[in-house]
Amino acid sequence: MSYAGAERTREIGARVALGAEPRNLRLMVLRQGLRLSLGGVGLGLAGAFGLARLLRSLIYDVSATDLLTFGYLFSILDSRSSIKCSVGSSVTPAPSDGAASTTS
Repeated sequence: MSYAGAERTREIGARVALGAEPRNLRLMVLRQGLRLSLGGVGLGLAGAFGLARLLRSLIYDVSATDLLTFGYLFSILDSRSSIKCSVGSSVTPAPSDGAASTTS
């Protein structure tokens, strides 16, 4: 996600030069990050459903296609990526902050 935000540095700089609001830039980067994370989680869940027959032999007391478990997994992964997109970490700043602070 950081790469995706850094990849658009020139475009974001042009938007700032044309008067874009920092809030709009943050929203743009957050939307892009959430789109990437939702796509990844969706593909992962589809793969997990596809491998459900293999999973049946490895798990106990839970069906391989338990929708509640998949729902929890989806919400945890999506929440984590949303937070990472908007907050960042101590090592790298958030992509949305980088978008809002680009000046050239």
